[in-house]
Amino acid sequence: MANNYYRDGSSSTAYYPASSYRTEIDMRQELANTLDGKHPEIAKSQTGLIRKARLNSNGGFIECGCVDTLTREPDKDRFCPSCFSDGKLWNEYLITYYRVSGNSGVNSATLNSSFAPGIVNVGLVIFYIKYNAAITRFDKLVILNTDTEGNPITPYIRKTVYKIEQVWDFRADNGKLEYFKVFTHEDNVKYINAPTYNQLLGD
Repeated sequence: MANNYYRDGSSSTAYYPASSYRTEIDMRQELANTLDGKHPEIAKSQTGLIRKARLNSNGGFIECGCVDTLTREPDKDRFCPSCFSDGKLWNEYLITYYRVSGNSGVNSATLNSSFAPGIVNVGLVIFYIKYNAAITRFDKLVILNTDTEGNPITPYIRKTVYKIEQVWDFRADNGKLEYFKVFTHEDNVKYINAPTYNQLLGD
């Protein structure tokens, strides 16, 4: 009897057996091990905030009451306690990430922004974030002040706000989402935290 090379079920001989062992690393698990730590690895993540804009029933942003009805812009020179002069209402949630600085060899690694003295070159900052973070280009990432052990100081003090330029969703096995690589630039905002009473008097 001739051997069945095409495996239609009539022969017990498997000429191309499937291996039960993985030959590639699980990138999703590798990033989780890097961020959270797994023996013998030490956790390398930082804790910060993700600022997500509130949306209306149509999926649009909810404007704050401080937005001018004519210019449709918030008054960035005066502090708004509802949106911190962002112009949109938002909520903040804790998030873990791994943060690195970009370099000039990356496309769009720098951003030319206009300030009072002229044009200033703003560097790129890249965040690596777990696959289950619901992050979009319209969110912002916030760095918190931390102690010497890397734990956020409470009450939380915002240190820097980053505006997201691009969100790359890295996919591998069968299109499975592995992690996010987020390209950001520092946001030019006047009020990162609520100002003190004395600061408000100086406005």
